[in-house]
Amino acid sequence: MRQAEFAIGQFNSRRQYEWKVTIGLWALIAAFVAFLRTQNPQFDQFLILGIIVWILYSFFWLRGVWVGNQDDKNWANHYLKEAEKIFNNTDHIPQTGKLGRKRLKDLP
Repeated sequence: MRQAEFAIGQFNSRRQYEWKVTIGLWALIAAFVAFLRTQNPQFDQFLILGIIVWILYSFFWLRGVWVGNQDDKNWANHYLKEAEKIFNNTDHIPQTGKLGRKRLKDLP
């Protein structure tokens, strides 16, 4: 049970960082829009920069957070199921090993 609680704690901790980074990104977007209203920049350069920032944020930050959250939920469910099996059958030996991640093509 402690291992399941630990996995859920990891999940909740990661969510705390996720919303803080997301609010920080929205603050940067608002500051960027305010800057564009006061300046007369070359639009193409800033559009390309915005697209690059969005790609970096999406694929390097969000995907990592989502994968980590899914892993923590899988571990928590695994430990809870094993604890339930031990509770129902005291002779049960818990399974150990890696749960493994699903590949992108295996996701629904």
